[in-house]
Amino acid sequence: MTKILLVEDDASLGATLRDRLVKEGYSVAWARNVGDSLKESADQAFDLYIFDVGLPDGNGFELAKKVPSKPLIFLTAQSDAESRLAGYELGAEEYIPKPFHLRELLLRIRHVLDNHMPSHLLEIGRVKVNFDSFSFERDGRTEIIPSKDLALLKLLVEESPKVVSRDEALNLLWGEDKFPSNRTVDNAILRLRTALAEAGVCIESVRGVGYRWDARQLEKKS
Repeated sequence: MTKILLVEDDASLGATLRDRLVKEGYSVAWARNVGDSLKESADQAFDLYIFDVGLPDGNGFELAKKVPSKPLIFLTAQSDAESRLAGYELGAEEYIPKPFHLRELLLRIRHVLDNHMPSHLLEIGRVKVNFDSFSFERDGRTEIIPSKDLALLKLLVEESPKVVSRDEALNLLWGEDKFPSNRTVDNAILRLRTALAEAGVCIESVRGVGYRWDARQLEKKS
């Protein structure tokens, strides 16, 4: 799952952005100052940074110099030419002045990520799964696998070796469906195991919790 560090000191705007980004399927850590941002970036790796420039204990420009190099978007009320140039000189992909349209921000985020993310391709023996197009091939021939099943497989692979709970999968992948249940996830896992049976079952059940992608099973077969 794509991980975003959002740094925004405005409580209302920060909460709105975090909630919408989570709804779009991103994992979001929200920090409201430089200190908390540095702690977040030290604890985990992110795929994208979204920084406000004016912060209570510093500014987004200085913060950008202290975090690992990743795609960066600045959100700021400082829209003068000098500030924009400073942002771009720090390597920002986008410099978005406030106020902005939320849909425009989402489109720019997708554009930045598309430019930086490698192709999501999983090859297991004679099976090839393309997570960009959600297609499933066996021996070069396309087979019909439900897109939600492949999205679940993608989630398991990206979160490995972490266990993905049924509730987490339901909230992320079936949140807008009517009456999803734990059985919904279990049925998707059953279909995935059937589809991947020839390559070896690599989806481990963790009793009472959920499922985990076990790459070690592939390593034993290689």
